[in-house]
Amino acid sequence: MSSTPARPQARQDGLIVEEIGDELVVFDQTTDEAHCVDRVASVVWRCCDGEYTVRGIAGVVQQTFEDVQGVLDVLDARAGCWSLRRRVGSPDAG
Repeated sequence: MSSTPARPQARQDGLIVEEIGDELVVFDQTTDEAHCVDRVASVVWRCCDGEYTVRGIAGVVQQTFEDVQGVLDVLDARAGCWSLRRRVGSPDAG
């Protein structure tokens, strides 16, 4: 039995997303919370569109920053505030 790799998808409804310099600001209109994230987290956020697997996101980050561990760190730290619709695992899981 094969499992389908996780494809993280961030909620888009009710969010205002703005790039400011090298950072990304995500304002949640539902909770009135703002989150400012660095360049690595910004790339991860943009990849959380339901198309990329965790391995795919790691590949994009590695090509951009050579920091694969950063993907897992960002996904772990931001999962709640980004309202990820799918659980993620290690890059080896997909």
